[in-house]
Amino acid sequence: MDKQRQQQYRQGLGPRVDALEAALPALGRDTGAAKKIRLIAESLRASGAAHGFTDIVEAARHVVEAATPQLPEQTRALIAVLRQELAGQAGARAAILLIGEASAFMDTLRRELGTPGQEVLHASSAAEAQQLLATHEVAFMVLDVMLPDQDGRYLLEILRSQPLTASIPMVVIAPKASEDVIDRRRAPDVDGYFGKTDDPRQIAAFIHTRLRQARDTERDARRDRLTGLHTRAAFCALYDHTLALSVQAHAPLTLVLLEVDHLAGVEADYGLPAAELALQHVGQVLASSSRATDIVARWSPSQFALLFPGEEQSGGMRATEKALDLLRRRQLALPDGRKLDLTFSAGLTVLTEKVLLEKAVEQADKFLYLAKAHGGNRVVSAETTMPPRKDTVLVAARADIAAVFKKILEINGLDVVLVHPARGTTPDVQAYGHFRLIILEEGDDGESGFALLRKIRESPLCHRVPVFMLAANEQSAARALALGANDYLLKPLSPFVFITRARHLLTRGVQAAHPARNLLLLDADTAALIIAGTVLHKSGGFRIRFARTLADALGRVAEDTPDAICAACTLPGLHEPELLQQLQSALDPARTALVLTAPAAEAADAARLGRPAIRGVLTKPFNLQALAGELATLLQIKVRATAPTAEDDKAFNSELQRLLSAPPPPPANGTRR
Repeated sequence: MDKQRQQQYRQGLGPRVDALEAALPALGRDTGAAKKIRLIAESLRASGAAHGFTDIVEAARHVVEAATPQLPEQTRALIAVLRQELAGQAGARAAILLIGEASAFMDTLRRELGTPGQEVLHASSAAEAQQLLATHEVAFMVLDVMLPDQDGRYLLEILRSQPLTASIPMVVIAPKASEDVIDRRRAPDVDGYFGKTDDPRQIAAFIHTRLRQARDTERDARRDRLTGLHTRAAFCALYDHTLALSVQAHAPLTLVLLEVDHLAGVEADYGLPAAELALQHVGQVLASSSRATDIVARWSPSQFALLFPGEEQSGGMRATEKALDLLRRRQLALPDGRKLDLTFSAGLTVLTEKVLLEKAVEQADKFLYLAKAHGGNRVVSAETTMPPRKDTVLVAARADIAAVFKKILEINGLDVVLVHPARGTTPDVQAYGHFRLIILEEGDDGESGFALLRKIRESPLCHRVPVFMLAANEQSAARALALGANDYLLKPLSPFVFITRARHLLTRGVQAAHPARNLLLLDADTAALIIAGTVLHKSGGFRIRFARTLADALGRVAEDTPDAICAACTLPGLHEPELLQQLQSALDPARTALVLTAPAAEAADAARLGRPAIRGVLTKPFNLQALAGELATLLQIKVRATAPTAEDDKAFNSELQRLLSAPPPPPANGTRR
């Protein structure tokens, strides 16, 4: 048989494997899946015989003749034979490296990946993984983020910073509850994300598909696939070389770390393709505004890093602000015709001596945090004059652990309050809503930290405060995330990883993971409140608060700043101007939007009355089917399409009981417009 024809035949087996793997999970629930599999097998039996592949012919025959109960097993056997032939096409195959503690999940995944001709290596720790990568050729990596000796997310950043491992395809494995922590905005260049509750056979099929694609398309460790800029690994290598030359020439070197503002909001409102277009647009602006000697790289999915050789602080600031101004003037046009205004926040540091990249990036990240904390759309350096701002962080942990956190946080300009919960007790959390970040430790008894976390998330005063949990193991981290923690660290902790993740939470808070918005409904009519509140809770994704009097509303504003207030333009005992004046004086317009409700005949008067402080007027009686959309349009937000969570339902029912048990408002004694 002509070897060239056999080689061409092997090259055509990949799509057959993809088709079989796609149809296999549907067996039992889709009658068309079995028919499709048998047709593919019949085709392989005929073509395999014509090209001299007897193993394929025999495996395909078993599929064609298999009874329905045996069809899945025979299909998997055929896929294994086809993979073996594909392996023969590639000759000597590099290994697949599994990184994670030994477990039933890892054992099953290893068996599924271990087809003939494919070596599967296993590293139970980060240190062992680094050793294997130094001594073996690896074609694919599977990384469990819960490692015994290091946070797997930090190892991921290290691997993507090294030229030898930057271009190796990778899949990340995490507890199902922590998939929101490992997301594409923070994990650089990952091919797939899976939970430990997912079927290892489906994960193995995904990996085999990616392996075939990787052979056809060689990855460049130096260029980011989305933006075309340098990758993180290329930047790390260029940093060492550029810094050495700068020090030798006694010339300064400016490093800038910048992040696209509100990228998560772009993805939430317009979709992932729009977010990727935004990143490409920012990359193009940065490249077009830089000199040939400057170095521009995509540092992480939402961040970019720049090096300006020979530039001191003033020159680096001018160059970065030039790029920011250019970005402000160049709107991004989406395919549907809509246009986006984009900005970025940047932190800048100047290097005059040899400094480890991690330390230089940490310094730039410190200034980036200040830029984001003051509203973004700016560049900050050591010489930037800014209004004083000190965020307060609560640390509830053992004395020795709390002392470590306190030192790290205070070095970074944060105020720290320490709490040492007594064993078996849960502190009152009513005052916790005033903190910008809460750091909890699991606790010696294994329960106190979780009990406190549960109470924080149940409190309407502090449920939006981001929480960082120090966990002892994978199970504890998964449990903390399931209870509402926003991030975690496993022991032993890295101070650099801790402070960068703490800054991320301080500037983004819960909103990235919990996009629901707090809405205060203010009206004397209880029935109208209940009807509108139920509709907005169910179909609009709002967290609802109720008030029937101005005094009650002002109290709710003081204790838990809402994102928006929807208020009847008149309340008993008040003229409209007095109502609006008191509401507006209590609100921060940058944080809380105000919408009025009025009968249709009075809507125009209400609009004139509220200008320019209000977003608009909703007419009563409400069109309940359109209410959520109309309110979202006035607030310029996107309605959340997902159903309320159990936590949201619990909070809404509690608020409903509060409304029904409150005393009735006083009778009207004022005049109406």
